[in-house]
Amino acid sequence: MATSLFKEILFRKKITDDLNVGERKIIIFDEANNGNMGDQAIVYAQTEFIKKNFPTDRILHFSIAESIGILKH
Repeated sequence: MATSLFKEILFRKKITDDLNVGERKIIIFDEANNGNMGDQAIVYAQTEFIKKNFPTDRILHFSIAESIGILKH
């Protein structure tokens, strides 16, 4: 069930271009999407670190609300 919810959220984010391909993905769960600039700076720093150290990997971002929905299932 969790897999289908995960795929549903991916579909809503329009990033379902064949999840079974050998493309490596890095998933960031519990990403802050509030107005707190400190939280936004953390998200930015994480993303830049990943891009620098894993340039060929795809980064998937999930907000706190999306993460809670996935983890409940």
